[in-house]
Amino acid sequence: MDVSGKIAMSAGSTPTISINKRDPDNHQRFTCAHEIWHYMRNAPHRDRDFTDYRATLAGIGIDEEEIYANQFAAAIIMPALEVARLVNAGCDTHQMAQWFRTSEGAVTLRLKNLRLL
Repeated sequence: MDVSGKIAMSAGSTPTISINKRDPDNHQRFTCAHEIWHYMRNAPHRDRDFTDYRATLAGIGIDEEEIYANQFAAAIIMPALEVARLVNAGCDTHQMAQWFRTSEGAVTLRLKNLRLL
């Protein structure tokens, strides 16, 4: 399995997020934000064990929970108001990717989801 990261939570222990150090920095940041959503979603159920793996397939858009975790991560890394400000300032996807320290593909998807593209 091609794993970018995971979160492990179990009763009585501190949740742990692990990130694949071989992934690019921008991908690691996205994965961490993605796993934070899984923590928030599952924190009320701390009495049971939970492990989520973020693999390559997480980004293909077929699992509702993974879609929401990706949208949450995108919102943390690329806040809507800042994205709109940069669009209004005439920035292109390359400039925005540098500003947010993410990929141009992630910026393009965020722009589409915000209906700014």
